[in-house]
Amino acid sequence: MAKVCVIMSVFNQQDFVYDAIKSMINQSFTDFDFIIINDGSTDGSENIIKSFSDNRIRYISNGTNKGLIYSLNYGIDIALASDCKYIARMDSDDISLPERLAQQVNYLDRHPDVGLLGGAMEFFGDGISPQKKYAPVSQKKIISTFFSYNALYHPTVMLSANLVETKRYSYDFPKYEDYGLWIALIGDCQIRNLPVVLVKYRRHNSNVTGSYQLDILKDQQISIKLLTALAQKLNIVLSEDELSLLSTITTANRARIFDKYTTNQLAEVIRSIIKKCGIVDLDLQYLKQLLIERAILYLVTNKRKGEIIKLIFSLNAYQYAYLIAKSLLTGRRY
Repeated sequence: MAKVCVIMSVFNQQDFVYDAIKSMINQSFTDFDFIIINDGSTDGSENIIKSFSDNRIRYISNGTNKGLIYSLNYGIDIALASDCKYIARMDSDDISLPERLAQQVNYLDRHPDVGLLGGAMEFFGDGISPQKKYAPVSQKKIISTFFSYNALYHPTVMLSANLVETKRYSYDFPKYEDYGLWIALIGDCQIRNLPVVLVKYRRHNSNVTGSYQLDILKDQQISIKLLTALAQKLNIVLSEDELSLLSTITTANRARIFDKYTTNQLAEVIRSIIKKCGIVDLDLQYLKQLLIERAILYLVTNKRKGEIIKLIFSLNAYQYAYLIAKSLLTGRRY
């Protein structure tokens, strides 16, 4: 019985999967099984996977393409049957740094109350300069960030296996299945991010979340469903207008389509959400900073920079300007 099961689904990644597998089998921590699920690849991915002879690799073929959610849940079933203690995620186009598993296992062993653990990533590929992106570290900030975006980078996550004995990735949130699962696990354990880079995340045209955002209206609907699930978990009620605006200011794609929100509407929703979250154990200062940041980016995206001062003035938020600028420039959220 291995202590850790690593789950990786592969679909037509012949250009990248060799490096992904190599990065995992070269981990300094060695007590793991590597569950690789070939999700109906039609390129050379299968041959590349089978070229590795490491006995920790457990190769499974779906035969046909059944999708990432199916494959991840199948991998969880296999992991649970092996009676491992932890389950880690790995994407077939990314690279895990050599100490990744060791750092996460060491942290989880020393903090048994923490069941869900992520970390920072370094973006690379497609001609971009490498850029490190750090997620918020504390649970209060992580859950606060869920109001705007996913604060746990999926390829970096390791979790306690017992957490998914009855919960799985949901088909209700295609391409955001990880986001939905993290929300579902709120209250089941403590959640943390390590403030260190664990994974090199490859940017390319076939990244699933990026490609899915082309269907912006459907993307908006799923975002609203996620925010609704989050509100229910926190025992607060968000109105349809609040859900719609929150979802809109999350990404530039949605902001460009739904571009008519006034600064008064932005400020009113931010004040309302902060007030409602007063009963929840969150970092309210950080939440306010984050929502103001999203609203500012909404205005910038829609070429309305001249309204930023009005927004800040209406929210009496001058003290947040430095924190927002520092966050955007450094990529650090802790």
